[in-house]
Amino acid sequence: MNIIIIAVGGAIGTISRFGLNQLFLDQNGGNTISTFIANSTGSFILGFLIAYISLKPEWPPEIKLFLSIGILASYTTFSTLTVSTIYMIENGEIIKALINVSGSILVGLIAAYLGIILGRSVGNIS
Repeated sequence: MNIIIIAVGGAIGTISRFGLNQLFLDQNGGNTISTFIANSTGSFILGFLIAYISLKPEWPPEIKLFLSIGILASYTTFSTLTVSTIYMIENGEIIKALINVSGSILVGLIAAYLGIILGRSVGNIS
């Protein structure tokens, strides 16, 4: 049953990511901006969910699987970040590559932290 739960969540995350890619294609068909947005928002949402759900022990573990491993693991893509950064380096766009990596990591950390703070505060209210 867990495989089905993860697969359904994965389909939702993948379709969401595809839609985001379509919104932010650059002139070369790349998706650097959508990768940044997906990884940042995914970090925030995962941080929120981890903090919120930890305060809700009555929630079934299947919800955690569906949201985190299902939806969010297929929505965020570290592999796309790394490959697009390699292409930037190969094209001589060293500064852009450094900004891409450092910005993604920094914003991802901040987003995850803010998600955790919000998840804890919302979890304590409800």
